[in-house]
Amino acid sequence: MRSGLLKFVSFKGRAARIEFTVLILGAVTIWACTLAVALLLPPMAGNFLFMGPLIVLPYVIVLSAGVRRLHDLNWSGRFLVLGLNPITGPFLLIWLALQPGVIGANRYDLPSKTGSVYP
Repeated sequence: MRSGLLKFVSFKGRAARIEFTVLILGAVTIWACTLAVALLLPPMAGNFLFMGPLIVLPYVIVLSAGVRRLHDLNWSGRFLVLGLNPITGPFLLIWLALQPGVIGANRYDLPSKTGSVYP
């Protein structure tokens, strides 16, 4: 799983269910910590230089994990656009976390070695 987590900004390859879940939880943790620090710091222009990357990084992590998870299901990463809808987006994340990936090679890559025991 370590090798999968090191490519948290890569949009190529596949992401197993556990890797996807860990990356999403990590992004939510970064968002929560950034929000907590932003509420504690006084509003200043210098704070944005510090907070800007911490606000953008979770979006990149979620997009990357979602695209690679869709690749594991043998779907195009373009289907992640469906998750932009605020009503269906959370359901898409839950579905991606629960749906087993394609067993064996598919058109995107070989299967992830970090996959769960159950297909």
